[in-house]
Amino acid sequence: MIIRQASLDAFQKSAMKSFEDEMIVHCKEFSPNLCKTLTPEQVRYALQQGIERAGRYGLTRRGPVHFYIDCMLLFGSGFPTDPQYPWMAEILVRDDFAEEMLKADALHEKVCEYLREVGGADSRYMRGALRRLLRLAQTNDLPLHQDTIEQDILRLLAHVWPEKLSYGGPETMQLLVSDAIGRARDTYGFTQPRSVALMAVLMVAFGHRCDDDPLFPWISKTLARRDEDGPDVVAEKLERRATVWFEAVLENELA
Repeated sequence: MIIRQASLDAFQKSAMKSFEDEMIVHCKEFSPNLCKTLTPEQVRYALQQGIERAGRYGLTRRGPVHFYIDCMLLFGSGFPTDPQYPWMAEILVRDDFAEEMLKADALHEKVCEYLREVGGADSRYMRGALRRLLRLAQTNDLPLHQDTIEQDILRLLAHVWPEKLSYGGPETMQLLVSDAIGRARDTYGFTQPRSVALMAVLMVAFGHRCDDDPLFPWISKTLARRDEDGPDVVAEKLERRATVWFEAVLENELA
């Protein structure tokens, strides 16, 4: 029996759609609060991108791809290149695993360790970080200055979430903050220290590619209005929306 290429392609497309459908259901169960902010089409698009990117790292089987998508939901779609998580890249780019399940297992072990040490039991470290961040956001006297902005942001983050900085070390966070400052100023035209610090906070919370992450379209949509509304107005809107998000996360964690 001859199986024509067109039939194979149709079968592969059907199998992929079935897997995507299965993963959409999983995403809604794994991260319901995130998925509530997305349409089914947006979830599917994010999944399609994730499946394609997983393949770049040699993850093509159902289980490893499934876990790759879980990591997207936990750390943002750009997690493989995020300076906050250098251990992710170290594992993903390795080619000395006998097969991909071993690579997925190694990544799973490190993710579990990270969540224990940085998130804390029942996410208590994460909740503490959100509370401290929200308290600081309510004040207008944040210790942020133009000429010392990088050091000021690093001190702010160390106060808000010391476990995160302790785990990764100051060098990894410094890379992220430096990138955030450059992106805030050069790409989005933010000039106020508070607005620049906001970009760093968003990158810490949602991943270093949060400004173009399909899982968080509200960030890119808000930033896209900077030419119409002006950078300062956009930064204020972005901070309000981020605050609402963080408050909702805390509320849902305690429910």
